[in-house]
Amino acid sequence: MRQVAAKRKPGPLPPQQHDEASKSLAQAPAFVSKLTVYARQAKGRIAQSVRAPALQAGSHRFEPCCAHHFSLNNALRVEAASGSSPTEAGSEKPTKMRHTISVLVENKFGVLTRVTGMFSGRGFNIDTLNVGPTNDPKFSRITATVRGDDQQLDQCIKQLGKLVEVIQVQDLASGQFVSRELALVKVAADAAKRGEIVQLCDIFRAKIVDVSHEALIIEMTGNDEKVEAFLAMMSQYGILSLARTGALAMERSGIQGQQNNNSIQK
Repeated sequence: MRQVAAKRKPGPLPPQQHDEASKSLAQAPAFVSKLTVYARQAKGRIAQSVRAPALQAGSHRFEPCCAHHFSLNNALRVEAASGSSPTEAGSEKPTKMRHTISVLVENKFGVLTRVTGMFSGRGFNIDTLNVGPTNDPKFSRITATVRGDDQQLDQCIKQLGKLVEVIQVQDLASGQFVSRELALVKVAADAAKRGEIVQLCDIFRAKIVDVSHEALIIEMTGNDEKVEAFLAMMSQYGILSLARTGALAMERSGIQGQQNNNSIQK
């Protein structure tokens, strides 16, 4: 037969352990008060960090769970009071302006790839790009319209000027140059709508270069705003096909000798 060991009842603690337990219980209220003070100090620091511009969207602050929820609570309160989130008010994104860049380069193989790679490598989106020879067949002119902030564009222009094949780089200022663009538009035009389309072409000084029973091909020349306005009017009739050359730009007379800050010439 198996013998089951009798369970012993826990006896009283030794005198030394009993004294230590009594001291711990006596120190508990002081320990709790210290935790309360630390919590209040942490709340004050987190409130300051919420108001600081360092708190941005997409950044993560590795804080304790209670601190994280407290900062989130404060952020929601600020957003409800001001009508906008604190991240938007604290950090302003640089405005991306549209710039027209004129680059005079040597007419050699691979130059266009290096120039466009300089823009794309710095995060610039090229809206339009136009390349053609000048009066001297040894050189070509690249005209590009890009979007980006001024500081990054200034650095990009300086890097372009360091390329061996680049002769001159200009950031054409608004109002200091003439810009034109050519667009070929194929518009659906039956006999009933053809008269209206011809009248609109006369208003915008566009030319009809091809006529068929179902469509018209129209040549439109002007600046970017004029071309966009003409395409908006033609869209109601139905644009079947569209081809645009991109912007061509040239500095106005009397401005050529005045080089601005974003101009480099070798």
